[in-house]
Amino acid sequence: MRVTFLDIDGVLLPIGACSAVEIEAALDAPGEHLQMLVGRVPREAVDAVLELCRIGKGQIVIISTWRRLFPKPFVEGFLQALGLGEHLHADWWCDRRGFGSSKRDDIFNWIADHPGLEAAVTIDDWEIGLPYPMIQIQPDPKVGLTRADLTKARHRRRLQNVMLAAVDA
Repeated sequence: MRVTFLDIDGVLLPIGACSAVEIEAALDAPGEHLQMLVGRVPREAVDAVLELCRIGKGQIVIISTWRRLFPKPFVEGFLQALGLGEHLHADWWCDRRGFGSSKRDDIFNWIADHPGLEAAVTIDDWEIGLPYPMIQIQPDPKVGLTRADLTKARHRRRLQNVMLAAVDA
């Protein structure tokens, strides 16, 4: 099993894509603002996630703060509207365990509950501090995820592999 732990704000939805008034309106009545939020997501961000799912044969698990802000059916509808729904893991909603849990804790708890994980990539605009061999793609939050971010991650992974091979030699 391979998964992509995916954030939403700053990854799919660039910071600043919605005004403070629009964000408040969406929080108050999410269903009425679904299409507005979907319309603010750059196509390149969605295409990059789809490319990662296709190439890596992975499924999406959501680690976004949207888990606290919006109801699960709304987030699922948002992802479906973007064309990401078919790539969701059966247990795609990474549960938060406890009031003070961090995304890092949530990821490790999710992994512990799902034996057989072969590979994982985390896409978040904030540094999460994951140990090797897990890799994090950290896009510019004002731009969102781009194909250039995927290219940088591929180069970083190749460099890590070369360095480990040299140590093993």
